[in-house]
Amino acid sequence: MGLRARVLAVIVGLLLSAQLITLTAVLATTRGNAIDQAYAELELGGRVLMDLLDSRARQLDESVSVLVKDFGFKSAVASADEETIKLALINNGARIDADLMMFQDNDGDFVAASSDILLDWAEAEKATLNSLAMGRGGPAHAVMVLDGAPYQVASAPVFAPGQLGQIWAIFRLGDTIAEELKALTKMEVSFVRDDFLVVFASSLADTEKQAIPTLPLADSSQSAVEGKLDATTYLTRALPLEGNALAVALLHVSLDEAMQPYHTLKWQLAVVFFATLALSLVLASKLSQSVTRPVGWLLSAARRIGEGDYRHRIEVTRNDELGELARTFNAMQAGIAQREASILHAASHDALTDLPSRSIVDERLSQAISRARECEGEFCVVMLDLNRFKEINDTLGHQIGDRVLLEIADRLRRIVRNQDTAARLGGDEFLLILDARAPERAMQTLKRYNTILTQPVRIDDLQINIQVSMGLAAFPRDGDEAETLLRRCDIAMYSAKQRQSFVAEYEQGSDEEHLQKLQLVSDFCKAVENDDLELHYQPKVSAQDGSVTQVEALVRWVHPELGRIFPDEFIALAEESGNIGILTDWVLNEACRQIRHWRDHGAQLNVAVNLSALDLLDEGLPQRIGHTLARHDLSIDTLNLEITESAVMTDAQRACAVLQALRDMGATISIDDFGTGHSSLAQLKRLPVQVLKIDKAFVMGMADNSDDDVIVRSTIELAHNMGLKVVAEGVDNQKSRELLTRYGCEMLQGYLFSKPLNARDLDQWLANFHADQVA
Repeated sequence: MGLRARVLAVIVGLLLSAQLITLTAVLATTRGNAIDQAYAELELGGRVLMDLLDSRARQLDESVSVLVKDFGFKSAVASADEETIKLALINNGARIDADLMMFQDNDGDFVAASSDILLDWAEAEKATLNSLAMGRGGPAHAVMVLDGAPYQVASAPVFAPGQLGQIWAIFRLGDTIAEELKALTKMEVSFVRDDFLVVFASSLADTEKQAIPTLPLADSSQSAVEGKLDATTYLTRALPLEGNALAVALLHVSLDEAMQPYHTLKWQLAVVFFATLALSLVLASKLSQSVTRPVGWLLSAARRIGEGDYRHRIEVTRNDELGELARTFNAMQAGIAQREASILHAASHDALTDLPSRSIVDERLSQAISRARECEGEFCVVMLDLNRFKEINDTLGHQIGDRVLLEIADRLRRIVRNQDTAARLGGDEFLLILDARAPERAMQTLKRYNTILTQPVRIDDLQINIQVSMGLAAFPRDGDEAETLLRRCDIAMYSAKQRQSFVAEYEQGSDEEHLQKLQLVSDFCKAVENDDLELHYQPKVSAQDGSVTQVEALVRWVHPELGRIFPDEFIALAEESGNIGILTDWVLNEACRQIRHWRDHGAQLNVAVNLSALDLLDEGLPQRIGHTLARHDLSIDTLNLEITESAVMTDAQRACAVLQALRDMGATISIDDFGTGHSSLAQLKRLPVQVLKIDKAFVMGMADNSDDDVIVRSTIELAHNMGLKVVAEGVDNQKSRELLTRYGCEMLQGYLFSKPLNARDLDQWLANFHADQVA
C-alpha cells in the first residue's frame, strides 16, 4: 500500500472512528435516556397507584364509619332486626358500589348481608376476615385474597354503647378497577397472586395477560424487569398491596412506545453518517495527494533517526506547515543526539565525580581479561577506600565529604595512564584497572599514587588529612574471572585496613577465610534465632568473706561444623554485620531468665553483662533493658553492666548520655579491662560508674612482677579515692589473692576459684564452694 493510500486510509479511518464513536455514544445516551424515562414513569405510576388505592381505602373507612354511626342502623342492630339491617346494608352498599356489605355479631356469625349468594362465601372466609377485625377498636382496611380473588376490605365495629358486632364493606379488585387505574396512571395495571402464577385481573389484552407468569419477577431483586408480553416489550414493576393479601399489583410500561423516538433518531443519524463519510472520502483524497511527497521525505529521515543516524538534515524549502515541520524535525534530531549522548554518559559515569561507574568497570575488565588471555599477559585490579571517611561526613557534613571525593577523583584522573581505568564504585570506594602491569610494577605504582592521594585536602579554611587503603589482585595469579578479581581485591583492601597499611596484595586462602566469615555471620543469626547459644557464668568472690553474690555472664557458641567459636571472633563479626544488638538482647534475656530461676529457688545471685561499644551508641538501650527486666519481674539492681574504656571512647558524649540514663534507672555500671584503654583520669571521673575492674594482664603477673604489683595497688588506691569499688579479674594463684585482699580489693575473679561454667555446673560449684567455706 502506497503512502497516499495509507494517508487516505488513516484520515478516513480516523473520521470513521470518530463518527462511529459519536454515533454510538449518542445512540447509547438516547436509548439510556428513553429507558430511564420509562423507569421514572414507572416509579411515578407506582406512587399514583398506591395513592389511589389508599384514597379508595380511606373512602371505604369513611363509608363504614358513617353507617355504624347511623342511629337507625344501631337501633336495628340492638333490636336484632335482621330485615332492617339487611336493607341498610343493601342501600349503603349500592351507594358506595360495594360488592358485598355484611354485619357480623360478637359471636363471629354473619347475621345479614347485602347478597345472600355471597354470604356463604363470606362464611368460608371468616378466618381471613377476622384477622383484620381482631384487636381493632375502630375502622380498619386492607387488601385480602378471598375466594381466590383480591378484594379491598373495610371493617368497623358497631357500638350501642357496647360493641354489638362488626360491619364489613368488600370491593373486588377486578378488570374494571384495573381499567380505571389504567386511565388514571396512563399505564397497564394487573393484579396477580404473590407468586405471579395467577392473574386475578388486568387491563392488558388477553394474549398479553396470559404471558404475565413468564416474566422473571419472582427471581428478580430489581425494582423493575424487562420482558415480552405477547409481541410487546414491557417494563414491569411489582408493588405489594397493603395487608396480608397474598396479592401484588403490577404496573406495565411499553418499552416499544418509549423507544420509538430512539429508533427515529437512529435512522436520522445513519443518513448523516453516510453523507459525512462520502464527503470525507473526497476531502481526504485531495489532502493525501498534497502531503505525500514532503511526508515521504520526513519518513526517510525518521528511518535514519530510528537507525541511530543523526548526521543528515532534511532539506525542505517550503514555507508552509510542512516546511516548519521539517525544520522542527532537524532540531529534534539534534536534540535527540545530544540527549542520547548525555544519557549514555550518565549511565556509565558516576553522577558526583564523573568517573566511570560499575557498568564501565565490567566492560573494561572483560576487555582486559580478553587481551591478557590472547597475549598471556598480566594486569592488576586495585580496590581503593578512604579511611575514616564516615568521620568526615559525620563531623564536617556531607557537602565537605563530597568535595573530598571530588578532589580524590581529580587526583586519580591526573595520575592514571590513558590505557588504565579509574572508576568510582560508590561511597568512598574507587577501583583502578592497571592494564598490562605485573604485580611487582603495580605495587611500585601504588606507592607513588599513595604519596599523591594522601596529600592533605584544603577546603576553604579546612585542611583534611587523607589516608587510603588499597587492595591488589592480579590476573591470572589471583583469579581469571572479573567477579573473582573484584572480590579478592576487596578482601585485600580490608586486609590493608586491618594491618593499617596503605596497600596489601591478595593472599591465597583469604577468600576462603572471607567466605567462612560470611558463613559465620549467617549461621550466627540462625544460632541467635534458634537459641543455640549458651551462657556460662564465672563467679566473683568477695575478697573479705569469700561469699559469692555475683557472676559474670559469658556467651559461648559451639558451631555444628566448625566446633567452638571464640567469643572475640563471633562478637566482632556481630559488630561488623550490625547484629550486636540482637546478641545483646539475647544475652540480657537469657541472663534475666536465669536470675529469675535462681531467685525462685532461693539463690540471690546478680549477673554482670558485658555491653558492646555499639550498644552504647543506641539511645534505646535503657528502654530495652527495662522491658527485659519487667518481663522477668526483676529489678535493675540484679544486673551489673560492664563496659570497656575503648567502648566509651568511640563516641564519648553519646556513650555518656546512654550510661547516665542507665545510671538514673539505678543500674550498677563497671569499667571493664581498666588500664588497657585510652581514657584519661578526667574522662573516667565524668563517667557515671561505680565499679572499676582491673584487667587480668596486670593481675596475673603481679605476684612475680613488681611493676604489675605497683600498677594494681595504685589503681585500687585511685579507685577508692574516687569512690569506686574494685574487681580484679585473672586471679589464678593464692599469692595474688592475698595481695589483692591486703590492698583492699572488694571482689576477685579468676581460675583460682572457677572457670566459666554453665548454669547447672555453677549450681554444683556453689554448693561445694559454700561447703568448703563453712568447713
